[in-house]
Amino acid sequence: MKISYTRNKYVLWVCLLFLFLLITIVYLPLFKGFFQLDEWTLFGDIFSRNDNFLKTSLGFFAPNKDHYVPIFQIIFYIYIKLFKFNFVIYALLSILGHLIVVFLLYLFVLKIFKNKILAFISSAFFGLSSSLHQATSWVLVDINSHYSTIFAIISLILFWDFLVGNKSKKLFFSLLFLIISLLIKESAVGFFILYPIAIILFNGLNIKKQINNFLSIFLTGLTYLSLRVSMYFIPGAYAERATVFQTQSINNIIL
Repeated sequence: MKISYTRNKYVLWVCLLFLFLLITIVYLPLFKGFFQLDEWTLFGDIFSRNDNFLKTSLGFFAPNKDHYVPIFQIIFYIYIKLFKFNFVIYALLSILGHLIVVFLLYLFVLKIFKNKILAFISSAFFGLSSSLHQATSWVLVDINSHYSTIFAIISLILFWDFLVGNKSKKLFFSLLFLIISLLIKESAVGFFILYPIAIILFNGLNIKKQINNFLSIFLTGLTYLSLRVSMYFIPGAYAERATVFQTQSINNIIL
């Protein structure tokens, strides 16, 4: 039995390595690319500054009506300062980020279904999907997609561990990683709705038993929402373009 288990584990890792190699091959044409318009604009913005790292990083936390993503801006700033115009390094890091996301997705699906084949198929489908290509091929502007997704999936994994083991500590760290993800890119904001629904689906309608967990999720989401909404009412808050409140009706925003 032990020999069989070891062999299956070995085969699994070989399959995963083969998948990572296949994904890398699919993205090899990326090395023939180069920076695009938005990236050149941001290069000019970064290199025209004379501020030190600490002062610049603190400036990223200033109110912003468009996208409040200070952690992404710090990562972006570090990338440009370290690698400047070396496109090959950006391409390598972008592909590596995609591979990390694929592996985390594999772990997450495995936790849910306890089925290695299903987890492998899911991660392979995700890793080779053409609809996700831009998140990796736009190497500099879309680094936020990789980092935010990495922290979002870690949040999901921790939340699943909380559901299974009902450990509040896991929920705390899940919400912490979710906030970090949102400060890189706001893609996972819907998790504040998903998590309470998941608690009800997996633990029943015993609201009293889960009241503290519901409150933790609600207060974390409310704090984040209040922070974002308040920025629209700060006169000096930065806004590069018209906000969603100026371009769409309240019905469309709710929808």
